[in-house]
Amino acid sequence: MKIMLLCTTEGTIRNFRRDLISFLQAKGHEVIVVADFLSDKDFQFKTYGIRMQNRSVSIFESLNYYKAVKSVVKEERPDVLMTFMVKPNTLGVLAAKSAYKKARIFSMVEGMGVVYTDNSLKYRLIRLITNFLYRRAFKKADGLFCLNQYDADYFIKGKYIAESKVHNIRGIGVDLNRYPFSEVKVFNRFVFIARMLKEKGVEEFCKAAAIVKEEFPNAEFVMYGKGEPATAECIAEYQKRGVVQYMGITSNIVEVFQDATALVATTYREGSSRVIMEAMACGRAVIASDTIGCNHLVEDGVTGYLVKVKDVEGFAEAMKKVLNDKEQASAMGKKAREKAERECDENKINALICNIVEGK
Repeated sequence: MKIMLLCTTEGTIRNFRRDLISFLQAKGHEVIVVADFLSDKDFQFKTYGIRMQNRSVSIFESLNYYKAVKSVVKEERPDVLMTFMVKPNTLGVLAAKSAYKKARIFSMVEGMGVVYTDNSLKYRLIRLITNFLYRRAFKKADGLFCLNQYDADYFIKGKYIAESKVHNIRGIGVDLNRYPFSEVKVFNRFVFIARMLKEKGVEEFCKAAAIVKEEFPNAEFVMYGKGEPATAECIAEYQKRGVVQYMGITSNIVEVFQDATALVATTYREGSSRVIMEAMACGRAVIASDTIGCNHLVEDGVTGYLVKVKDVEGFAEAMKKVLNDKEQASAMGKKAREKAERECDENKINALICNIVEGK
């Protein structure tokens, strides 16, 4: 079959779609990828570059995106179109069906994002528009992949799409060989790995770290990820006080986990947290928010701890527990790896996706 993937950026292809593409190619399918390519890469598949800004609400930009997708689909006439992220899942689907009605369409929702967690007037309006587009697009889809049951239920109960077409795959998984298990050797270092967005819990992590630091002055709190203006001042303040260390983007996340005691994920909501799966695969305990996209991955008291969203004191207490019991930290890491092997193996998940797309 000719399978077209409609993505957002080159980075998402490299970090999140690469192994799925390789899996589809190994099964004998021709793969074409459409995305906002920012540089020339020697990809082993045909590509089309379409300029887009996934967070932009510009009507002009959206219309241009719709026309560009329609043109590519009309030219290639794929058997299957797989879409990822909001614009491809909405405007992309509508454009594709307008261009080539025979294409079977499968969309993936990897989380609802800030549009569904922020109740400001701006985001309530964007949510209204997004839901309108989702409703129109998913009526034309042949299948919808969700990464947690909450999101699946949202679209089923809202009658966006028939229940029989919705598949909860519980995450896109990780390559267990690329993220090997290692014994915990450092027992005082907590890592926070995320884009430095407010909704990732940046402020909560910094405040919890400050509380722990008072009782455990040798504890370290290291932050990795792309910086954002909205949280830059907060991070700078706590770094100046010697509470946290902000390291920017890391190119070797395995090495980060090898030198860490545990991952702390203070996020408000996720689709199915990839970084939590990576930490589990590497054998590290996870302290995470008891929220959508995290609580199906972390077994409270077994592979880590679950804490109420935005509960600074709760996160501080969980980190203190880890610092007070090295053996427990190691045991949790081993249990986390076992859970990753059972539930987060991307080869199993890619096989499931492929079978559904192939109609098996």
